[in-house]
Amino acid sequence: MCGRFYLPDEAAVAHILKIDRWNWHWPEPRYNVAPTTRVPMVFWADDALLELNGARWGLIPHWWKKDAPPSLTFNARSEEAAEKPTWRHSLRRLRCLMPARGWYEWNEKELVRSDSGRQVKQPYFICAPHAEAIAFAGLWAV
Repeated sequence: MCGRFYLPDEAAVAHILKIDRWNWHWPEPRYNVAPTTRVPMVFWADDALLELNGARWGLIPHWWKKDAPPSLTFNARSEEAAEKPTWRHSLRRLRCLMPARGWYEWNEKELVRSDSGRQVKQPYFICAPHAEAIAFAGLWAV
């Protein structure tokens, strides 16, 4: 499950997605985007145009009332999303794409030394080598 990803440049995304309306200023490419960061999302707007806008990476369900956002809502398991209250409404009605260049996975069985000298899991970058950009399936809430 993706916990960090690489945000490509705007031109790469424009090349793979024919976006009708850009409602967000695209940031510089970032190589280590973390959950809760504001990221681009692409969705079908009410007027049937493909729109790009920015959103917080991590779903806050429409029924959430607490001041602090829920934790661990930046990934939904496809086999559980239809039954879980956190994802159910958005899965039915509010789907989107999150443009990316690739993502990181960590191998727990392979440890390496960090710059600070401590042992950490080995990260691996996963991407489509010949694609400038890809997109993750996403869910959003209003």
